[in-house]
Amino acid sequence: MSVQLAVRGLTKRYKTGEGVTGINLEVNKGELVTLLGPSGCGKTTVLRGIGGFLEPDAGEILIEGKRVTQLPPEKRPTSMVFQSYNLWPHMSVYDNLAFGLKIRGMPKADIKSAVSDALRLVRLPGAEKKYPTQLSGGQQQRVALARSLLLKPAVLLLDEPFSALDAKLRHEMREELRDIQTQKGLTMVFVTHDQEEALSLSDRIIVMNHGHIEQIAPPQRIYNEPETLYVAQFIGKMNFFGGGGGRGAYSGRRAVVAEREASLGGRSRWP
Repeated sequence: MSVQLAVRGLTKRYKTGEGVTGINLEVNKGELVTLLGPSGCGKTTVLRGIGGFLEPDAGEILIEGKRVTQLPPEKRPTSMVFQSYNLWPHMSVYDNLAFGLKIRGMPKADIKSAVSDALRLVRLPGAEKKYPTQLSGGQQQRVALARSLLLKPAVLLLDEPFSALDAKLRHEMREELRDIQTQKGLTMVFVTHDQEEALSLSDRIIVMNHGHIEQIAPPQRIYNEPETLYVAQFIGKMNFFGGGGGRGAYSGRRAVVAEREASLGGRSRWP
């Protein structure tokens, strides 16, 4: 399996003291990897570093084996889906979707066909003439996703795209995103603070805490075999008992899984 994205030694510190230090990770082609952690843990900093929206203090980013660290966002083979949709309200859905393709010089006939295909993919056929204000939140997020997909990025970046939606719609959008990702074989990096979302969506999860990585593993291993006390406490609920060292020891304490109450909801990625 080929590596599509590599982040090596990424460091970015802010004046507040927050940020990330020495982040190393790889994402394989066709893989959906989730950066999971609470607010301020550094997950969005990593995502924005990959997308070129901030300049790192140190480290490098490679996409398809090519260094992109010094390139601006528009020159990178990435596309970002934001939490706030970022649709132009004065433009129709068609114009919102066609804008990036026009800049790339695509012929009008090809743009029209591509936009129609993208809207069908996100289950909004025939919405070309509508404006963002005429759409629900879920529909606007679908348009934002379609806009990113039209650019055919090597890596699609998603920054908590469903957090503003209600629970039922969030669940539906997760299902649709996973369907699209599987159908198209897309490589995705997804940011969330929602454990359920990460567990149900991901091929692998990267759990972050205070600017560093605690564990990288498939959802089932993250859930059943947490490597640190932080991961054990953050994913679901369990009872902890004092004990000696050995396998499963966390700083002099041994976690014994007596109770797990995390609701996984949706379609689990577990085998």
